[in-house]
Amino acid sequence: MGMMLGPLVGFAVSEAGAGIVLQALTGTTAVMLASGIIVFATGIDFSFLMPILLIALIGLIIVGLVGIFVRFSRTVNLAYSVIGMLVFAGFFIFKFFRLSQDENTWEAAVRHTASIYISFVNFFSFLLQFLLNTRRR
Repeated sequence: MGMMLGPLVGFAVSEAGAGIVLQALTGTTAVMLASGIIVFATGIDFSFLMPILLIALIGLIIVGLVGIFVRFSRTVNLAYSVIGMLVFAGFFIFKFFRLSQDENTWEAAVRHTASIYISFVNFFSFLLQFLLNTRRR
């Protein structure tokens, strides 16, 4: 994750300043907090989200691979970032739901922490890309 995140943050700081990274970090934290509140306050069974999120993630991967070889327009990049944020916000909700249903052991804590961290980094990178694309002309 650091190999991907380091150059992205460095590019964002050089293009738009450190404030944009702070905005992305604040936005990611807010979405993560809201997702946790939704899961723990509502008591809804969010297990139905997994197949939808898996298909959406595969779609993101395919579009990302195509984006390596084909230059997308600014609008497509913005849409890709928004869809990525929606997918990983859904992963926040699903992973917090799984956290609420799992046993209270160290193994489960480590597994859930790593899983939520990966979603956090992915949401952060999509939000940072979105913010960078909205500032470009």
